Amino acid sequence: MTAYRSSFLLGLAALSFSATPQDSPRPEPLSLAAFRDAERARLEREIEGAWTLFSFASDLGEVDPRDVRGFATFHAGFMTLILQGREEVPRLLRGPGPEYTLQAGAFRYRLGENLALQTASVLGYSNANAAHALEFEAPNAVREYEVQLVRDELVLGRAPGVRFTFRRTPAGEFPSAAIEALDRARAGFVDPSAGNR
Repeated sequence: MTAYRSSFLLGLAALSFSATPQDSPRPEPLSLAAFRDAERARLEREIEGAWTLFSFASDLGEVDPRDVRGFATFHAGFMTLILQGREEVPRLLRGPGPEYTLQAGAFRYRLGENLALQTASVLGYSNANAAHALEFEAPNAVREYEVQLVRDELVLGRAPGVRFTFRRTPAGEFPSAAIEALDRARAGFVDPSAGNR
């Protein structure tokens, strides 16, 4: 086979592999509005369920995971959120001791035009204030969070630098230890260490 013919056959082979069939339509590029609508639908579908706080960071840095706890649920346009934190603080005439901060509430939620999670309180309270006093949250108080949701990790961000990272909590069964505690309580024995009141 001549060098010319070899080059020609290689060229034809290359063309046949790189050519696109003429009868296959190219997919239309998504418009920004179509992308946003598709992403909103995905987030609305995938955010449903229960989430456990995995980590918390603020503009001061990452907080030790042993010092923060949280849980969130999303269902039918409602969100419940419970956050609690523990910090060692100096105390007068005693050594450092724990101070607890908490925020909890029920909220209506939606994913806005900008794909942010927007919430309006139904009922809530917090002691995250200078006096560390428990305060009720006004109905319809609003918040907005940036959302990242990839597989089973949900990140909610707020300025400046506040970031809550949640992991999806799988459905579970009622704990056997709780069943045993209920059986003992019904039988008239209340174990104070079990947290019964």
